[in-house]
Amino acid sequence: MRFFTKNRSSKKRIIEEWVYEQVADELGNGEIRKGLWTKARGLSEGDTNKCESIYIQLRAESIVDEAKVLNEACELVARNEAKRAAKSATEQQVQASKAEKEQVSDAWESQLLLSIHNEDYDKVHGVMRSGVTIPNEEFAEKCRFLLTKCKSQDLVNLVTFFLKQSNY
Repeated sequence: MRFFTKNRSSKKRIIEEWVYEQVADELGNGEIRKGLWTKARGLSEGDTNKCESIYIQLRAESIVDEAKVLNEACELVARNEAKRAAKSATEQQVQASKAEKEQVSDAWESQLLLSIHNEDYDKVHGVMRSGVTIPNEEFAEKCRFLLTKCKSQDLVNLVTFFLKQSNY
């Protein structure tokens, strides 16, 4: 356990060194944050040497704070992107499911019409028991038309009953 504590403090020291190096580079280039410099002057009570020391500490803290804020913003963007991606994936799954249901429904409808045409009572009965519903008036009319050609009265009665159950 102690290894991890030492490792964490090592990382902290490396980051701290980098931050102070950034401050030194800024000072070397004459880049001074006016707000922080003014605060440092106030805290140093006019002592120039103290003022620069306090400014260095304040600027180092502000670099760390800026990094934290930037990190939080990046995490927020990443969370929002993940939410959007999840929502998009869910919507795609819903669309795929709808398309699949439509394909299955179309297949069952075709099977029902073909079975009526072939006068296959058992297949018609099986399709009806599978939970297929009459989707619209046009499909009901196709069924009725096929029944006019049908010789099996049992099949006619079965399909007529099914149409009535579906309010057609």
